[in-house]
Amino acid sequence: MKCLHNSRSLTDSRWFTTRCPHKAACARLVSATKTKAGRDVLLIADDVAKSYDGDKQLFTSLTFSVVAGEKLAVCGQNGSGKSSLLKIIAGLDQMDSGVMNRNKGAAVGYLPQDPQLPEEATVLQAVLQSDSAVARAVQAYERALSTADGAITKELEAAIDKMNTYNAWEIDAEAKRILEAVGIPSHLLGTTVAKLSGGQRKRVALAGTLLGKPDLLVLDEPTNHMDVDMIDWMEKELKKEAMAVVLVTHDRYFMENICDRILELDNGRCFMHDFGGPGAYQLFKEAREFRRKAQANAAADARTLFKREAEWIVKQPKARQAKSQARVNAFVELTEKTRDVPKEDLKADFGGAGMIRQGNKVVRMKGVSYTPPGFNEPLIKDFAYDFTPGERLGIVGRNGAGKTTLLNLISGETRQTSGVREVGETTVFGYFTQYPPEVRNDMRVINYIREIADDRKASSAGFEQVDTPEVLLEKLGFPRARQHQYVSSLSGGERRRLHLASVLVERPNLLILDEPTNDLDLQTVEVVEEVVKAYKGVLLVVSHDRAFMDAVAPRLLVLKGDGLVRMFQGSYSEYLSLVAEEREEEEAMRQLELEEQREKAAAAAAQFEEERKAAAAFGTSTSATGNKSGISGGGGSGGRSATAVAEAPASAVKRKISYYEGLEYTKICKEMDRLNAEKEKLDAKVMALAQAGDDFDALEKASIEMGRVADQLDALSDRWMELAELAGDL
Repeated sequence: MKCLHNSRSLTDSRWFTTRCPHKAACARLVSATKTKAGRDVLLIADDVAKSYDGDKQLFTSLTFSVVAGEKLAVCGQNGSGKSSLLKIIAGLDQMDSGVMNRNKGAAVGYLPQDPQLPEEATVLQAVLQSDSAVARAVQAYERALSTADGAITKELEAAIDKMNTYNAWEIDAEAKRILEAVGIPSHLLGTTVAKLSGGQRKRVALAGTLLGKPDLLVLDEPTNHMDVDMIDWMEKELKKEAMAVVLVTHDRYFMENICDRILELDNGRCFMHDFGGPGAYQLFKEAREFRRKAQANAAADARTLFKREAEWIVKQPKARQAKSQARVNAFVELTEKTRDVPKEDLKADFGGAGMIRQGNKVVRMKGVSYTPPGFNEPLIKDFAYDFTPGERLGIVGRNGAGKTTLLNLISGETRQTSGVREVGETTVFGYFTQYPPEVRNDMRVINYIREIADDRKASSAGFEQVDTPEVLLEKLGFPRARQHQYVSSLSGGERRRLHLASVLVERPNLLILDEPTNDLDLQTVEVVEEVVKAYKGVLLVVSHDRAFMDAVAPRLLVLKGDGLVRMFQGSYSEYLSLVAEEREEEEAMRQLELEEQREKAAAAAAQFEEERKAAAAFGTSTSATGNKSGISGGGGSGGRSATAVAEAPASAVKRKISYYEGLEYTKICKEMDRLNAEKEKLDAKVMALAQAGDDFDALEKASIEMGRVADQLDALSDRWMELAELAGDL
């Protein structure tokens, strides 16, 4: 790593402490490097600042480092600049000032909050079209191959070199392996992205990020839309020591299980907390509260002193000019300190916002089934349930099991294929969906909520608002000044809160929350958790956030992927514990079966060896007995296994030709066939012209052309030999 302002190495500490004109900044980098001795420094940020549209200051004076294997969580309220910081780290956004030094030899992978995948591409194509270095090498190779027309062009040679550098010939097999690891089964590889669920899309995007084998993995809300199995898998993978991780997440358990440090963004400032693991979030809250109290006390002391100094400024006493000016300067600094007060915590409250009176009949589902278009089997099968007033249910299941589909059937967003849905006359649905509805960017926040409230009044006789749109927005963390901002200025989390306001302004008595914690900051998640607990209506929740589900849903509807909906009388953690026990029992049974198979194979091998020795003692071979396998009785399969092991060649298995190499091999074969045919024609033409001896110009041209074709064949032959050997044709 180099000095921020010249080519001096960071290891030259004498330079920084004596002659470096920027020694304060560089000393911080030396310190950051020394604290992580023995590990490669992947990234160093120094005095980084960023604002939104040059107006709202997101953060300033940010200095930190990331080394190999480190796990860093970025925390802060919605709109504090968390996603902007991740984009800067990934090299996808520019900072306003400061320096961001990255290790040039380190690969960086980035997973955004809402990955954009090509809708018409298949799952495998979407992964291979990702932005990793290895995927870009394959894409460049495909472009060069499509324009080469069978020839070995400079572009194709460069592309082949890149493919060799990244060992990308087996990328299709590697992509399939990663997709299987993230829970995308092989039968979905040919499915288009448009047909995937939200969780499946996120898995595909994660697979594309992991394909590049990043040294530094930057993740923005990686648990969004993921089921608990996938979250468990990510926790295990991200804990691996070699990979560095910088992430933003609202999942408290996930953060504590992975991260060893926390970078806090608070009101434009940055604070590093050097702790992680279980209980880290509680320690973080305590440290933040202690700092904010100290900040508030300092501001209060400054205000007391400000009053006395303000009186002096008004009186302007006669004094020496230097002393008077110094006191005026101090007064200006004191004025800034009085304004340095901590930002108030969000105090959202929709539990008391009121709801329409609920009758005894809420929603009744009788034998409801649903088969999506193009599916042969129903996704939801024979669902029957009578929802009662005040009931609170969580809905759980793996990605693609039909959780959102079940919510849509209950709410009426999706019409059932068969069965009956009955809705009570007083039931008013409020549906907080995974993906917020489109809102015009040129619309002001308050005007959007007012329009929804006015529409509700116009469509429902006797509808009365308990809270005005302004008050409701304030309860959801939008101060009056912020309510007049355009929607385009809102962060992802702020858009989610606006969506929540649009649902609550209609005063629903049946509230459906589909992944309500997605994109919210940790503090807002806690507040929403408390107010959902205070909600008096019927509550249906789908969430991967284990802490949130434990707090708000005492019972569960479980989908296991077979179309049936089962009731579980207990919390989410209790259900996960039961699932873990079942898996342990299944694994124990599997290991027992494997052990039995190994014992049978060992017994068969022992029997085979005894018969071989007996046959040798009589001077005969086992084949002379007429028993081809060398085993009598029920051990035939074991004998074949033992023979196969004995006869297995010791040589290493050769690499097989990959999909893309196969395409290239086919093109080269066709081009060589064409060139050989052309060469034969030219041979015949040259012979004829030579025998005639009356057109030396034509003979010279034909000879030159034949030489050109021969050169092309020579150029292709080396690559053909290499690919033919991989294909097994040699």
